[in-house]
Amino acid sequence: MKAHYTLSSFLICLLLSANLNAQEVVNGGFELSNPQGMARNWITDDANGKLRIGLTKNQFRSGKASLELGGTSVGEKPDGIGIAANLYGSSSATRVKSIRLSGWAKSSGKLDSVSLFVQNGAKIIRVKGTSSSRKGWNKLVLTYNIPDTESWYRFYYGIELNSNQLVWLDDLALSVNGKKIQDPISLYREPKARELAWLSRNISPVQLVAAGKPDGNLSLIGKAIGSARIIGVGEPTHGTSEVSRLKLSLLEYMVEHKGFTTLALEESIASCDQMNRLLNTENPALKDSLTNMPFYKLWKTREMLEMLVWVNQYNLSHQKKIKFIGIDSEDLGMKSSRRMLRDYGERNSMDIYLQTRTVDKSLDSLILLSRSSMDNEKTIGAANQLKRNLERLDSLVLVEANHAGRQTAFELSSYVRVCRQWVDTRFFRGNRDQFMAENINSYLEANPDEKIFLWAHNFHAANVNKGGQRTMGGFLKEKYGDGYFPLSITLGAGTYMAAADPSQKSWKSYKLEQPYLGTYEYIFSKMLPGNYFLDLSTAKGSAASWLEIPMKQLDLGYIYAGEEHYQYHGVLGQSFDGVLFIRNSAASHSLIN
Repeated sequence: MKAHYTLSSFLICLLLSANLNAQEVVNGGFELSNPQGMARNWITDDANGKLRIGLTKNQFRSGKASLELGGTSVGEKPDGIGIAANLYGSSSATRVKSIRLSGWAKSSGKLDSVSLFVQNGAKIIRVKGTSSSRKGWNKLVLTYNIPDTESWYRFYYGIELNSNQLVWLDDLALSVNGKKIQDPISLYREPKARELAWLSRNISPVQLVAAGKPDGNLSLIGKAIGSARIIGVGEPTHGTSEVSRLKLSLLEYMVEHKGFTTLALEESIASCDQMNRLLNTENPALKDSLTNMPFYKLWKTREMLEMLVWVNQYNLSHQKKIKFIGIDSEDLGMKSSRRMLRDYGERNSMDIYLQTRTVDKSLDSLILLSRSSMDNEKTIGAANQLKRNLERLDSLVLVEANHAGRQTAFELSSYVRVCRQWVDTRFFRGNRDQFMAENINSYLEANPDEKIFLWAHNFHAANVNKGGQRTMGGFLKEKYGDGYFPLSITLGAGTYMAAADPSQKSWKSYKLEQPYLGTYEYIFSKMLPGNYFLDLSTAKGSAASWLEIPMKQLDLGYIYAGEEHYQYHGVLGQSFDGVLFIRNSAASHSLIN
């Protein structure tokens, strides 16, 4: 059915962007509302605009609200089925064996056009109301014992309506494998006075200052990181001006006072290598280079340009230079890496040039096959052939290292490694976060005296290692221990920049959703006005135990999708060693628009 197909497509996007260690939120009492007046965590399909779906306080079985579905035009049958649904198991590794879904429904007419449902892929199980249902609230119960021939790890569940009558749903309950799914208590409990008092005693004010100005109390962060070799500085979005300004101030402090010598960006290695060369020259056209080079468009901002200008000025006036490197395996189509290898080969090694051209042809064949299927036998065979050609290229680079300079040899091997990572990510379930950590490890092995200031999203910087799933920060923490210091930056209010759609041709400013109960930012916002730093190593005792409770964190991507602004992403007290809270921030300024 069209409605289910639409919802299924949307759900695939949710699964691809689901955060690790997700908590299950049923919100079956429908007491939690998002800014659009819909049940928080729920998604909808309004039958091409013919149905109205949202919360109402006019009808409820308990509490103060229920979910209401109804036609927008009296007497007009909706074009398709209206759906309100929630997702279970967005990152679950536990196999689902049984499901029980129950809820209380009430209708302005008959209930035979109403169904509770669960769905996994094309498999849909429904239980319908009946035309003989009594007036008032009627209980609907769906049970499904999943046969051994089916593998369910995640599914969505909810209510369907295929008429224009008014229907209300309340007190929905979900049990999986015989256990009732309970909402996290943090969504309903205000922070206690002693918890707020502890936070007030342990935070330290931080000023937002321009580079070259006094450090704004950043020395407290320097003290907290101790002798760490890597500081992973996160951000909740890739598009807030104050966050970038604070990162630049922090970078300056870490370079001048803590001996940090490398700035590593969540960007492709080849692009950053090209920029690094410019940063060591006089009067480089940095704005033109930033806008014209194949950098991710989210970095093409006035704020990133200010950072590059500062690094350039620093390098021209200091003997010890700041190195600017990339760490990401997301080199679109391996274009930048292949170009760097071709250019080097054409100038210095015909063997490397010709083998890179062989890689080009292998990639063309693979892309052509992948348009029909990403995982059939021919496509995977072509992917393996590409990997073999890359292995041959890697061996040629190894030979080249005998007479090329050490830095050149390292760069060439990095480009080949990124190509392999790109193939593994696309066709062999490779882990992007693991590859980013590997790229950092390779850099430090080749440059043992360097200390890295890592500029990335909170999601990647976080130390998350649970259930067989790890972020980049989780890999780094496992390898370096106290030598890796993950620092979260988060926000209380303001605006952020994001691409208006996947084409990324237009970048706009969007308002951040205010923190709400059940988010860490809600508690941080309870403090007096201003920005501050919290050293999480001080989080001891029961008054700080809320930092060990799963709560949502501000977490947004670079393409606007109208998604929830706050996501479950590990436990703050375990994911990070420190937090910088910025009260208000404005959107970054794109150089593309």
